[in-house]
Amino acid sequence: MKAFTFDAWLATAPDWILNQKESVQRFLFQLYQCFIYEDRWKMFTNGLKITFIVTLGALALGVVIGLILAVIRTSTESYTAKKPPLPLRVLDAVVKLYLTVIRGTPMMVQLLIMGFVIMIPKTQPACIVCGIVTLGINSGA
Repeated sequence: MKAFTFDAWLATAPDWILNQKESVQRFLFQLYQCFIYEDRWKMFTNGLKITFIVTLGALALGVVIGLILAVIRTSTESYTAKKPPLPLRVLDAVVKLYLTVIRGTPMMVQLLIMGFVIMIPKTQPACIVCGIVTLGINSGA
C-alpha cells in the first residue's frame, strides 16, 4: 500500500479546500483518508448492513424468547389458591435460573462464551448467526 501524505492530497485538492484554514484542511484530509481513500466507505456500509441484520434478527429472537418466558412466568403465578402442576413448576424454575444467569452476566462475556466456547464460528455468516443468537438470548431475558 502506497503512503498517502497531506501534501500529496493537497496538490490534488479542489480550490475550495485550498481556501480553508490549515486545521480545516487537515480535518478534511483525515476524513478523506478514513472514508474515501481506497474505497474505505464500502467497509463502513458493509458493517452497517451487518449491524442491521444482527439487530433485526436479535430483536425477533428476543421477542419470541421473551414472550415464551413471560407466558411461563405468568401462568405459574396465576395459580393463587393451589400449587401449579409439577411440569409448570419445573419450567418456572428453569426460567428463573435462565433469567438470573443471563441478567447477571455482562453481554460481552456472553458473546465471548458463545463465540469462543459454544458455537466457535469459522465463517462470516456463522459469526452473524452467533451474534444474532447471543444478542437474542440476552434481549429475551
